[in-house]
Amino acid sequence: MTIDERTAQSQALRLDGARVLVVEDEYFIADDLRRTLDAAGAIVIGPVSTFAKAADVIAEGGFDCAVIDLNLHGESGVALADQLLAAGASFAIATGYGSAAVPDRLKHVPRIEKPFDPAAIVASLGALGCARAS
Repeated sequence: MTIDERTAQSQALRLDGARVLVVEDEYFIADDLRRTLDAAGAIVIGPVSTFAKAADVIAEGGFDCAVIDLNLHGESGVALADQLLAAGASFAIATGYGSAAVPDRLKHVPRIEKPFDPAAIVASLGALGCARAS
């Protein structure tokens, strides 16, 4: 059993069956996030690594919540966050830049700091209503 699996299994909240869209361009970070969500029981959509693909997936819907990076290969993901807000979707922002990099209109959106803490990811998504008590 991996560390991610042990951490996720020990959480009071699980993501069993929750469809979580992951928008992240850095392969190792995306893979860590995917493994953490898998271990918590989520159905991972993605990871999606480009702005164009993410915009398409968001427009199609079919997910319960999302985790999005605001910097995709140097392209701002703020428009993706705006698209999620307009759709009424629950999401968290993944960033390594701190709160100064997040526009004021997105300050209310939960932020997950990189490097990720698996427990914080599950807790953040649980706070968005994507998790169920185990």
